[in-house]
Amino acid sequence: MANTITSEEVNYLVFRYLQESGYIHSAFAFGHESHVYRSNIDGSQIPPGALLSFLQRGLSYVEIEASLREGRDASNSAATDTNGTAATLLDVHRILVSHQRAAMIPSATNAQDASQNPAVA
Repeated sequence: MANTITSEEVNYLVFRYLQESGYIHSAFAFGHESHVYRSNIDGSQIPPGALLSFLQRGLSYVEIEASLREGRDASNSAATDTNGTAATLLDVHRILVSHQRAAMIPSATNAQDASQNPAVA
């Protein structure tokens, strides 16, 4: 199994998602513009809901990776709520933004130490 995905494969997954969700006109337009009809992808080998499954696995992977980076137990990660259900894309986005902000903003104690003792900063 390859660890990469081509733009042709992504286009096909989006095309199938649009079809499966009932966006027939959008699927037709997207398929025409992305040339999905000319691809060599065997649609019978792609299970229904493949795009959503792929995205959910990716979100889980991102959260597990963040948990490992922070030394947290991956089973208690924010990828699941208290009921054990999967996080949404918005939940993962909020987590990533909060981590980025925390990395950019020094803690209040570090700021106080730096203002009181410039040699430390």
